[in-house]
Amino acid sequence: MINNPSLLLADEPTEELNSDDAEKILNLIRNFGDKCGVLIASNNPDLGDYCDNILYLRDGILT
Repeated sequence: MINNPSLLLADEPTEELNSDDAEKILNLIRNFGDKCGVLIASNNPDLGDYCDNILYLRDGILT
């Protein structure tokens, strides 16, 4: 974030967090997304509320 990246990759950014801390992190990621692209990989379907687009990987096929 210091070097102004064009893409932020977040792999399970909220996996071990309680719901309050997870919301804080997701809001930070969302705000940072105004400055660059953000890709979040997660098994948590609730994170979709923070995303503009959702892609699913099922049986090796991206949908």
